[in-house]
Amino acid sequence: MCNFGQKTQELVILAKEGDDSALEQLCRVYGERVRRIIRLRMGGELRSKLDSMDLVQDALLSALGV
Repeated sequence: MCNFGQKTQELVILAKEGDDSALEQLCRVYGERVRRIIRLRMGGELRSKLDSMDLVQDALLSALGV
């Protein structure tokens, strides 16, 4: 049985290789957490001008090197 960290590493490898399903799973698991961090860092003025989910997508894709 593999632990959560190993599963995440496997998903990252698959996502980097172009597996859309792996990328979707990573977004489901980590997307909301990343969104909260981004919204906290953005502040109210910036939140009113930018969609934080666009930044989440950019951040996750950048982190994966996709």
